[in-house]
Amino acid sequence: MIASLHLDIMELYINVMHLMISFVVTSTLFSIYWLFCARDPVVPLAEAEHHE
Repeated sequence: MIASLHLDIMELYINVMHLMISFVVTSTLFSIYWLFCARDPVVPLAEAEHHE
């Protein structure tokens, strides 16, 4: 009984860790993608055209 409960807790812990790692990796990739899009040289050119 106690051993099976311990295994369930370990499985839950592993699943939570996998979710956390997936979330961190996804957030990191999204941040890098967003930074590259924000620094896209096309955006200042488009703004410059609107000023003229």
